[in-house]
Amino acid sequence: MTDARVAELVERAFDYRGYVTLRRSDGSELVGFVYDRSATHLELFDEAATHRVRVPLAEVADIAFTGEDTARKSQEMWERRKGTLEPRQTSAWGEWRESGPVLLLVALDGELGSVARAFGLSRRGNLARGRFSGTEMFALAVGVGGGSRGAVVEKQPRLVVSCGFSGGLDPALAPGDLVIATAVRDETGDELAAPQSLRQQALQALRGLRCFEGELLCAREPHASYLGPALRYALSGPRSVGDLLRLARHARIAAAALEAALRRLGPMLAAAEAHP
Repeated sequence: MTDARVAELVERAFDYRGYVTLRRSDGSELVGFVYDRSATHLELFDEAATHRVRVPLAEVADIAFTGEDTARKSQEMWERRKGTLEPRQTSAWGEWRESGPVLLLVALDGELGSVARAFGLSRRGNLARGRFSGTEMFALAVGVGGGSRGAVVEKQPRLVVSCGFSGGLDPALAPGDLVIATAVRDETGDELAAPQSLRQQALQALRGLRCFEGELLCAREPHASYLGPALRYALSGPRSVGDLLRLARHARIAAAALEAALRRLGPMLAAAEAHP
């Protein structure tokens, strides 16, 4: 196969919203989700979403698009619904519109990068925007504990999605595992429950991935400054350096898992009805 043909298949696989089957030149096959590529290699999440695999382009013999293209299905659903939507009631946040955008809120710049790549959004500063399956999408990095309400009032979305990285308190969780929040509880004990219908749709879209449900705990700010202790720990010996490198690797796995999950959830979010 020519280099141009391989490059074309890789680009199609990167834009595809389903699993592909990659056949290597030695005859072996990999089934997974292509989440990144470069001039020399591509990267996949395996079909169990537990391992990342880097494959040199020189080893790629063919790519078959064997998974369902859920983005195309979402586009067809949107086209059928276009022009038939009715306004909903006004909420305390403002007017919720069936035709309004989807707003994705994250805290950190790294999380914003995963969201932007998943939906093909254009970034400028702490904001990313674009269209996915006919739906306008905004993604905003609001920092830790700030800006969410103002963003909702300004954008008047029909759906708000909060996503990002979290520290796992359950020992059963591993880096890259996905958690769908049944509710979010802040430091005062106040609780915000997630709509059950959307949770069920999300679990269905993420079927086959390591995905759990549970309550999330959040804080408005770190309880202590982490830079100084992290530097002191890094200088304490070779083992500490290894621990920090392992933490960085886990962060990369989390970023890739978030991007892969959002690619799966994209069609569902684009077609979802308003939820104040």
